[in-house]
Amino acid sequence: MREFTQAKVLINGKNYVPMNILFLEDDPIYRKLVEVIFAKIGIRNLHIAENYDEALDIFNQEQIDLCFLDIDLGEDHRSGIDLAEAIREIDELVPFVFITSHFTENYYKRTRYTNPISFIDKKISLVRIIHIIEMAYYQVISQKSKIKKEMPMVSDHNDRHHSPKVIFFNTGELLEKFKIENINYIYNNENQTFLRMGRKNYKIDTSLKKIDDLRVPSLLRVHKSFIVNMNYIDRISKSDQKIQVGNEIIPLGTKYKSELFQQLNLYN
Repeated sequence: MREFTQAKVLINGKNYVPMNILFLEDDPIYRKLVEVIFAKIGIRNLHIAENYDEALDIFNQEQIDLCFLDIDLGEDHRSGIDLAEAIREIDELVPFVFITSHFTENYYKRTRYTNPISFIDKKISLVRIIHIIEMAYYQVISQKSKIKKEMPMVSDHNDRHHSPKVIFFNTGELLEKFKIENINYIYNNENQTFLRMGRKNYKIDTSLKKIDDLRVPSLLRVHKSFIVNMNYIDRISKSDQKIQVGNEIIPLGTKYKSELFQQLNLYN
């Protein structure tokens, strides 16, 4: 399972669920209030942004589980709805909650296409926040019923000409999101599949074949037991068929050499 923060929220009185939350709000006083409220319910990994650009940067850098987006951002000509639309181009599943003190019909017509889970006004409360976090949690869980068991999901694309940003894996109880750009390689060890990110390994409930069948552009099968992210390859020894990824050495299978070298030409 991928690394979460230590912040955990009680769900249904028994299950503890860590959350990584983005909160977009232009009012500095309201941002302070938000910090206090979320601290009271145990959310420590709260990323608060004051404008569109800052919020989008945070989303691109962090693995966000839930977004609270203020619709009206004051002097910024872009709104929380604009941000939601931009994020939906990156991630089709992350839950949204829109915040506004004066909801309009025009807001509704625009926000419905981003598939939000809820709307709240500025009179935020502990109970309301907890209920929203529960809804976000179960929305993620419900995705498991839409795909085959143990099947990773990236998008409807099935060739290497498309570039999805994230990939979802079953990791036990949850369907977890991983940013593809952060994956070093994926490997099999004693009939179990692991994902390597930085110095950490995450056990995932799928097979290398199923991942390879997705045809994600940057993830390439190089051995019967390894799929590597092309962007993390530092050196390739053609004589003894070894690939260097950082300080680690990965074997290169003979049957995979041709496709690897063809793909490398595309990156020149």
